[in-house]
Amino acid sequence: MLKRRFLTWGLVLVACSVVPRSDAWGQGSNVRARDLADESAASDTFTGQRGRIEAPADAESPVGRSAEDVRRSFREMLGNERSQSFDMSVENINERRNARRRQQRQRTPPPPVHVHLQPTFRFNLLAGDAIAAATQTRISKLLAARDAGSVQVEVENRTARLSGTVRSEYERDLLEKLLAIEPGVSQVENLISVEAPVAQPQLKAAR
Repeated sequence: MLKRRFLTWGLVLVACSVVPRSDAWGQGSNVRARDLADESAASDTFTGQRGRIEAPADAESPVGRSAEDVRRSFREMLGNERSQSFDMSVENINERRNARRRQQRQRTPPPPVHVHLQPTFRFNLLAGDAIAAATQTRISKLLAARDAGSVQVEVENRTARLSGTVRSEYERDLLEKLLAIEPGVSQVENLISVEAPVAQPQLKAAR
């Protein structure tokens, strides 16, 4: 009987000592879980995907991103009056630099431009006699159709020489321009003379 009482009291003491400890452990674990949840929520504010830190959506752009941002930063640090003087000094520096560059360009002439033309296709220049014969044929047909006179063409050392007589200054200038664009001709000597205008009979009023 006495043994049963001792066993009963022993079980009661063990139960009393164990139950509060488990409650304390449970409360401690709950507190730790809440702390972890708060830390996770706080970290979600500044952390995006794993391994990459992102700034908040309302974060300002970094200082110095633009010229206006630099001016705004100087206004905040120095005040409006000093920042305005700073802006004027910057503008004066730019103006002096541009003026100095203009003076240097005026004093130093630009280097000469050298252009080397190299055709990408093969071509054969006609000889002077061939050029003269071809142009003589075309000019004779043109003048015959207009009944504008007679012209001879000679080509030597890429220089075309025109001689003869035409009816007006228009035909004289036209033939010179045609020879100037002829392949193998680099210079034209225009020796063409213009016919004297034919005197028209004067009509008198009948009496």
